[in-house]
Amino acid sequence: MRMRRAVVVIAAVWVAVVMVGSTMVWAVISRAGREVAAVSDPNPLPGTTLHRSSGAPSVQPGDTLTRRPHSGHHGRGDDHSDDPTAPVTSTPSSGGSSTPGQPKPSREPSSSPVGPKPVQETWNGRPGTVTLECTGPTRTDLVVVPADGYRWEVDDPSSSSVTVKFQRVGGDSEFEVKAYCIAGEPHFRVESSGEHDDVHEDHG
Repeated sequence: MRMRRAVVVIAAVWVAVVMVGSTMVWAVISRAGREVAAVSDPNPLPGTTLHRSSGAPSVQPGDTLTRRPHSGHHGRGDDHSDDPTAPVTSTPSSGGSSTPGQPKPSREPSSSPVGPKPVQETWNGRPGTVTLECTGPTRTDLVVVPADGYRWEVDDPSSSSVTVKFQRVGGDSEFEVKAYCIAGEPHFRVESSGEHDDVHEDHG
């Protein structure tokens, strides 16, 4: 009789232990299942209000963000940042305003080319004087002053040369002065005939 009562007591204790252990295991499994379901389901339950943390600033195109160093406790309790502060620049959207182009350099007004300067030379002789002005290769002026007793006339004129003929009044003496321009410089060629031997001279 005592043996049977001891067996019944042991069985009752074993059943109680099994029930308590099963209850604890089931409670742990049920709690873990609820947490997993809450994490995997992005849709909140009706009546649930979600609040966004104010610590996450919005990023606008062109803004520069600065990472805050993470404070941790190392060794003797001093706070050190794990990562150096690094600026992060947000990329502007493609629809933003375009950057203005570089200003074009202003071109200095070019000075007008300077033309050739006029050059004058004068031939002096017995029949008078001949002054020729050259501007570049072009004859631009001619002045003839005859001496007393001589008359003159112009022969074979062109844009770069002219021939002046002097003749003595009442005599056979003649002077032929050809004035011409070469490289902007006046030149003279003289030929004479008549009372004396013929003379050929170049001046200039």
